[in-house]
Amino acid sequence: MSNWHQATSNIHSIIGKGFLKNKLLVAYCLLHIALLFTSCGVSKSSFSPYHKFSPQELQKDYTIYQSVLESHHPGLYWYTSKDSMDHYFNWGREQLKDSMTEPQFKKILNYVTAQINCGHTTVRSSKAFNSYLDTTRLGKMFPLTMKVWDEAMVVTGNLNRRDSILTRGTVITKINGRTKDELVDTMFANISTDGYNRTHKYQTLSNRGFFGSIYTNLFGISDTYTFDYIDSTGQSKTITIPAYKAIRDTSQRTGTRPFRPVLPQPSKKGKKKTGG
Repeated sequence: MSNWHQATSNIHSIIGKGFLKNKLLVAYCLLHIALLFTSCGVSKSSFSPYHKFSPQELQKDYTIYQSVLESHHPGLYWYTSKDSMDHYFNWGREQLKDSMTEPQFKKILNYVTAQINCGHTTVRSSKAFNSYLDTTRLGKMFPLTMKVWDEAMVVTGNLNRRDSILTRGTVITKINGRTKDELVDTMFANISTDGYNRTHKYQTLSNRGFFGSIYTNLFGISDTYTFDYIDSTGQSKTITIPAYKAIRDTSQRTGTRPFRPVLPQPSKKGKKKTGG
């Protein structure tokens, strides 16, 4: 992880030259770089999402993460007092006593970063991890898209197209035993937003695919999901459905033809000139 120091040095030189004038954008970019190098201990060709970094490596990275925020984020204490942020920073450091994978480390950084209450400041995965995700898009996925607000959590889409129960508009009350309020409280604590804006957090959860992505990041991927829901007669019921698997779904479709582009044909005049 020695590349961390080189990356931080490069960022400081960029700031000094005035390439990034918007300080909020600077803070955002710094955080993006901060996690960019968490995987540098593993070569690109041998990257594994299950690789664990030692507590010493994590502590070193966390120190840079914290110092970058404290020295360059102009609104670090706008909505959260310094005493409170120090508490969150210390909490994050206390979690780094055992080896962790990149997703586990990112989960801690996400939580601490969200306490700043700045919508422009987020943590992104490393390029290597994002490349890995691109190769696993056809793996298991959370099967539903959701609309969430204060009063309810409703299905807006179901990737399992043959499911005739959890259809659009179905009210969900629990997922794998966790109530709507428990899920929202946990997710909100890990979503960055400006100030105390709950509306933005609800919108984030309701964007297509975001609920499933955040759910998976926090609780992991499952082979099956158990949903408590309200049926069309107002009765509370429970159903367990499998995770969505794109490869299986694609293989079951019929009548799908491969795409063949329509090539332009020469005009009649052109055919005569070429002897067609």
